[in-house]
Amino acid sequence: EGRKAEAKAAHEKEKDEIVDEYWTKNQQLESEYHQCISKALTSDPCKEAFEEITRLYEEIMADFEADKGFNEAKFNEREAAKKKYNECVEESRKPESYKNKETACNETLAAGREANLADRSRKETAAKARYDEALAEAQEAYEQKSAILDSIEEKCKEFINRIKN
Repeated sequence: EGRKAEAKAAHEKEKDEIVDEYWTKNQQLESEYHQCISKALTSDPCKEAFEEITRLYEEIMADFEADKGFNEAKFNEREAAKKKYNECVEESRKPESYKNKETACNETLAAGREANLADRSRKETAAKARYDEALAEAQEAYEQKSAILDSIEEKCKEFINRIKN
């Protein structure tokens, strides 16, 4: 019975640890989700295009300062970058732009939760198997001990009967 109690206590402790890990991971997933939503609301999707316009402008002006004159290829490249930037701005103003980002955040959260739950289930199944094995070993040890004690008791009875006769 002592071994069974020890196995039960170890199993309860392991289950508590698994649940704690599960909830800690869920809190981490929630935090990452809120960061994702915040980024979706506040990030500048057109930053890269804007930086490209600025870089090309600086190169064009550097050419003027170095008396290289007007560089039509860079000017056309900048105009294309400006067009790309303006399209980006228009696209980002559409309501579905945020919705798409929100959907991605939701999908990431759902996938994380699903994986976390699967991990918890796998760990709980393994813990239950270890517990069942420990109980079986405890029962086997108990039965062996009982058989030994029964054998000793039988031998004692035989000895006492021999002494009496």
